[in-house]
Amino acid sequence: MNKLFSKLKFRSSDTVWYLTFSIFNALIALAINLNNIPSEILFWSLQSFIFAISALLGHFIFLFLLAGFPGWAISRIWLTARKLGLAILVLSSMLLLIVIYLNARIFELYKFHIDDMVLELITGGALQEILSFNFLMWSLIVGIATAFVIFEIVVAVLLFRFINSNRSLNPIAYSCLILFLVSALISQSIYMVSDAKGDRSITALGRFIPWAQTVTAKARLKKLGVEVVESNTISFNSVAETINYPKNTLTCTPEKKLNILFIIVDSLRADMLDSEVMPGTWKLAQQGHSFENYFSLSNSTRFGIFTLMYGINGNFWHNMLANQIPSAFIDELVKQEYELYIHAAATLSSPEFDRTVFASVKEKLNTASAQGASHKKDKHITDSFLEILDQHDEQKPFFGFLFYDSPHSYSYPKNFKEKFTPSLETVNYLELNNDFDPEPFFNRYKNSVRYTDGLIQEVIEKLKSKGLDKNTVIMITGDHGQEFNETRQNFWGHNGNFSKYQMQVPLVLYWPVESQLHGRQKHQEQIASIDIVPTLMSEVLNCSNPVSDYSSGLNIYYPQNNYSRPLLMESWSKSAIMGENYIFVSHDFGGGEVFDREYQPKPELTPPSKDMSAVFKQMTQFNK
Repeated sequence: MNKLFSKLKFRSSDTVWYLTFSIFNALIALAINLNNIPSEILFWSLQSFIFAISALLGHFIFLFLLAGFPGWAISRIWLTARKLGLAILVLSSMLLLIVIYLNARIFELYKFHIDDMVLELITGGALQEILSFNFLMWSLIVGIATAFVIFEIVVAVLLFRFINSNRSLNPIAYSCLILFLVSALISQSIYMVSDAKGDRSITALGRFIPWAQTVTAKARLKKLGVEVVESNTISFNSVAETINYPKNTLTCTPEKKLNILFIIVDSLRADMLDSEVMPGTWKLAQQGHSFENYFSLSNSTRFGIFTLMYGINGNFWHNMLANQIPSAFIDELVKQEYELYIHAAATLSSPEFDRTVFASVKEKLNTASAQGASHKKDKHITDSFLEILDQHDEQKPFFGFLFYDSPHSYSYPKNFKEKFTPSLETVNYLELNNDFDPEPFFNRYKNSVRYTDGLIQEVIEKLKSKGLDKNTVIMITGDHGQEFNETRQNFWGHNGNFSKYQMQVPLVLYWPVESQLHGRQKHQEQIASIDIVPTLMSEVLNCSNPVSDYSSGLNIYYPQNNYSRPLLMESWSKSAIMGENYIFVSHDFGGGEVFDREYQPKPELTPPSKDMSAVFKQMTQFNK
């Protein structure tokens, strides 16, 4: 033991430098992250300001101390490796600061932190499908990372020299530990009391602290005499160990097997369906049923497609993936001997639709083989599907699935005539902020939607030329919307909030002449993506089971529907309930925020307990 201690030869200057370097980086991280907290939330009250500063500062001091500890320990224990240990300390702190900066930029745009889901996207190869970085963007990212590297090295060297020549800084540096403990104590104490009292001005700040673990103690505080507000919220993250889906064997006896064609456009928001942006789809809508109050139950592709293809809520995704349970709708189509033509511009393995929705028909999946921009892939799947229609045996029914990606990537050919100008040539995500002019960006998006509409029109014309429009049900919709900062809260794209810009999508249902639903109808009722499967199972496949056997939705043509029901919505990192006049957003760390339907904060609103009960029933509907 004495030999071990003799090897340590504690050098206070190195430790002071380690502590000082950590607190300096924590202050930089604090400044980076404060920019993401809206001023009206940060300065809601003196208490909210104190909580934000103390929570972020204490949290980042802890992270940098933790990141630098292995290097510091190496330099202390193995004296011959002192320089290596200090270099490791600088490197680990440098990498942490870069991650914190990237996380802050991601949170600024999408309002979620880097977590296992984001890492899955990166390792699964789907990141490029989501952000579509060009050469300029990658150059900027490399440049920023290089700047951080140089900055950290310079600061580390200057601090090291300064501390070794100014030993009087030792007490100040050691106070770093005290500052960390005090900050952690203050912030956690404020959060515990605020959570118990239901003070959302504090609990709402928790989502701005990356990778934080907050503490609650309602039961203990109640015993101490603190007035506790009992929450009427529910846990959105519960996953059943077993699943009972569908509840009973389906009995379906279609009188005539109509063809079914799903055309889904990634990131297609509701207001794109007009004669200017989507003239082809608009024309079809005038001949069929259009739904002006239709919502995808997710602001992301994973849960948007899941709820659409299963007709159940997104909280069951993990069960279906773990057990590779396919959609009952797809299985019934196979049972009814439908030919399946499934074509997607983007991958169907990330998200894992090949192991969920289409788990029983993996051999039928076709993704674009074309390389490069999304518009090339969209053209490829269109041409492939048109070729298949030419070869299709019209004596057999078919189910077609076309998943377009161009609007998601703001992509269209260079020689495509732009109708909406001025239009951005390239999208630089690092430039996006609350002061960025959205019009050129929005115009590029609209041009990409118009290009996609042209491809859809090619498909419709092919159906008509072969007479297949007379016996084919055509559905055109989006998996989620796309925002261009309409809420003025610096939201861009999707997966950031639950506003109508990210959740509301168009829905066109064209019923052929061989269906009793043929004709034009315009619907104002509020319906959702979980309603498509039960509608088609009832109206096309003539399934006699109660809808509740296989879906959380409803047949949209059933006259006794409750269209005012609360809807459960999902994103990568949050869940929400949308009621008649509110949107309640739940956070993983507990608590939540309430907005009106225009997505303006309304902390005075409280979701009705009957809505919570209804959503809980949906979430447990298929649990064993």
